[in-house]
Amino acid sequence: MKTSDARTLSPDAQEAIRMRVVAAVGEGMTQGQAAKVFGVSRASVNAWVKKHREQGDAGLESQSRGRPRQTTLKKSQSAATVRALCEHCPDALGLDAPLWTREALCEYLIKEHDTEISLWTATRYIKRWGFLPQRPLFQATRTAPAPVRRWFEREYPAIHARALAHKAQMLWCGDAAVTPDKYPEFKGVMYSAITARNELSFMIMPAFGPESFTDFAERLLRLRGRNIFIMAAQHPVYESQQVRAWLQKNQQRMQLHHLPAPSPEDAPHLIY
Repeated sequence: MKTSDARTLSPDAQEAIRMRVVAAVGEGMTQGQAAKVFGVSRASVNAWVKKHREQGDAGLESQSRGRPRQTTLKKSQSAATVRALCEHCPDALGLDAPLWTREALCEYLIKEHDTEISLWTATRYIKRWGFLPQRPLFQATRTAPAPVRRWFEREYPAIHARALAHKAQMLWCGDAAVTPDKYPEFKGVMYSAITARNELSFMIMPAFGPESFTDFAERLLRLRGRNIFIMAAQHPVYESQQVRAWLQKNQQRMQLHHLPAPSPEDAPHLIY
């Protein structure tokens, strides 16, 4: 199959191709298959996958050189956006997304502030504003305490096999307190879900409780459009009668699996 010259495309189009290729490989497509499907060279696919492994999405972003212009938010626009993220889910603002994602943020900025940014810039804004999810446990297995390593060795393979059998996506979820930059008077909780490819979706809530979790779970199912296996640290909210009943009712669509509880000596080193 003849490969196309991606250099003739716009920087944004080139970036989109790189993201799609790496995503396809992450979902199980071989590099050779990806090269054929997307009409690019296998060498390019290999280089993109390697760069993404080393740098994440940042390694796939088009460089600023050659871009016609840089797009940034004004301080007032940034403050307004932070308030919007804290006080509303995107669908309440007329967007076609049940939870906040980088894509939803980009869509919001175009709609509300006539500002177009890349997905990587959206990531930078999310971090800059203080919406920092806890680091997924699977990213720290090599240096994790013994209970965590045992869990990955003994329990995780069976959970992963069941997820494949159910054609379910595995996500790593958790809550973290947030006091966003540019909205210091707001004290709340960020509940987030992260895929193995670092795709982030989140919701800001005043407090984390049974009702807010089930709301998030319903929204997450709508967003992903498939069965879901959630990996989450043990928390009293998950043991509540309301959450247990919801999980029982929706067990064909979503399963919750608890990560190992840290021992007192491991707690300072355990990152969920």
